[in-house]
Amino acid sequence: MDAEGAGRGGNPLSVVSRGGRKFLLSEPVPEGQQQDPSTVYVRMGKLKDLPGKFTIEFDAILGYSRLTTDVKADKRYEIRVGSDGSSTLLLAISSQRAVSRGTQSELGVADGNAHRIAVSVNETAVTAYLDGQRVIDDPDGVDRPVFYVGVELSSEKIAPQDDLMFANFRIAQ
Repeated sequence: MDAEGAGRGGNPLSVVSRGGRKFLLSEPVPEGQQQDPSTVYVRMGKLKDLPGKFTIEFDAILGYSRLTTDVKADKRYEIRVGSDGSSTLLLAISSQRAVSRGTQSELGVADGNAHRIAVSVNETAVTAYLDGQRVIDDPDGVDRPVFYVGVELSSEKIAPQDDLMFANFRIAQ
């Protein structure tokens, strides 16, 4: 996996332990500084395209930052797919909503806990699940080909984040 961290256009990333599990964490910035997004890309080598059917799964902490007192800074995870140096949104998910290219749904799970996010791609269709419950069903949610997959960690407001992190990332055919 490649990560955009300090000096590469994004916020630094580190591995931390929480509740006996290891997470990839977007490092919080000092109060008063801008929290830039962190992006981790999984490159698939010399593939021309991922298979027509594949899944992406990971666990993500959902909720609001405890570091921000004047705004509600919701943790957001964007799955981005791309080819030839450009990427497009496959799914954006936060505690309040899930969004794909053609649809969105309201969630309301701002509890600060880890939740399982699963995304199924079938050619151009995208279906997303949060803890096993379907939250997105978008028949035209992805353009092909897909050469790489990225996860962007950010907030809906540019504010310091305390536990913007994910674990157990996998891509499977």
